[in-house]
Amino acid sequence: MMVKKLGGFFAIIGLMVFLGSWAYHRLVNKATADLAMPPEQAWEVGIYLTVSFLFLGFFVSTLGIALVQEVMAERRGREMEKKYRAKSRYDMALSQGEKGA
Repeated sequence: MMVKKLGGFFAIIGLMVFLGSWAYHRLVNKATADLAMPPEQAWEVGIYLTVSFLFLGFFVSTLGIALVQEVMAERRGREMEKKYRAKSRYDMALSQGEKGA
């Protein structure tokens, strides 16, 4: 579920970048406004850009989530090892205390 949300976020970013670039060249930079591509081709490029950012978002978010899960698993492993060592020391101390009494 998180991958889809992050993929959608990247797609929105891609669309915003495309629209921002288009608006800049259309409104601010009048010299290149005449050199712009036809609207149909521009929207086609925008759709391709949005879809590519969607798949890029899927890829990046999948890698990120896997990395976070691996770090959490490593942390849990270390915590379990600490607990096991502490329990072993506690059991050893109890067994030595019983032998000495």
